[in-house]
Amino acid sequence: MATISTISADTCRPGRRRPASCPRPHQPARTPEPRRPHAERARRRQCVQDGSVPTRILLEGRPGMGKTTAMRRLAALLRTREAVGFTTEEIREAGTRVGFALETLTGRRAVLAHTGFPGPTRVGRYGVDLSVMERLAAPSIQPTAAPGRLVLIDELGRMELACTPFRDAVQALFDSDADIVATVHAGRDPFTDALGQRPDVEVVHLTPANRDNLPEALAARLEHRGPDEPSSA
Repeated sequence: MATISTISADTCRPGRRRPASCPRPHQPARTPEPRRPHAERARRRQCVQDGSVPTRILLEGRPGMGKTTAMRRLAALLRTREAVGFTTEEIREAGTRVGFALETLTGRRAVLAHTGFPGPTRVGRYGVDLSVMERLAAPSIQPTAAPGRLVLIDELGRMELACTPFRDAVQALFDSDADIVATVHAGRDPFTDALGQRPDVEVVHLTPANRDNLPEALAARLEHRGPDEPSSA
């Protein structure tokens, strides 16, 4: 007859060595304390400033605040880093705005939107030529197209984001190790709002008080990282 061994409650008391056959008391799993969003964002901002992660800046401002001027000034101030990307500007006829042109930092230019364009994509009173975003904008922001991994985008607006391939290119860019400065409207948009909520993205507000000095400050910060400094997300 087989011998059935019994284990007394005294044997399994805390403090005694537990036999292999002694069941372990149930211990609820410890749930790690979630990081506080503000603390996590502050930690990531510090990592951005000390160069251990890429610089990702959304330059936010209302229409007419000078986002394009600030971006072009930033590109002109860079001395040790070569940037890629694009800017947009108004097209005016007889003092009236009739459209927008897109120009890459390598000099390729096309009309993105115009009151005379039939559509079918329209934003307000402008018809939008989405092929411009596919042919010029999306290739200009590919991470592999960025010597020194610095990309400037002006802007992430309704016209630009109406192009799905461009949106995909932007998402891939923010998931890369490139340094990025992109302008956005102050209004709400699900795509740019999601970018702004990322812990590795810093939102900088362009105002009348800082718009004259901000390009110099950003250029100094970006050049401090240098084209060959390693960065990891």
